[in-house]
Amino acid sequence: MSLLGETQMLRCYWLDQDGIQRSDNVMGTQACKPRFPILLEQHGSDASECGYFARAIAHSDAVQTSRAHLQRGFGVACVTLAVTAPLAGMPGVLCCDLAWQDDSAR
Repeated sequence: MSLLGETQMLRCYWLDQDGIQRSDNVMGTQACKPRFPILLEQHGSDASECGYFARAIAHSDAVQTSRAHLQRGFGVACVTLAVTAPLAGMPGVLCCDLAWQDDSAR
């Protein structure tokens, strides 16, 4: 099964080396329907201040994980995975938002 087919996958997007989103969102095929789709239109947004972006740039050999946070477009808690990945020969960071569930609360 591809990453986009995972049930927790909400979306993937690519940030350039300055933290600016330069790609459209690629939605997970099993993702819940966005509650606020306009909030997902983030082409050109700046994620340079996000810890996961800075850590991905600093540690290009490992996937970085954010703390749980609200994914506003979907209206659900998520974590962001980030790893350095070139796109069309340009350095940058691939990010994936995954729906998050606190297993310790069960």
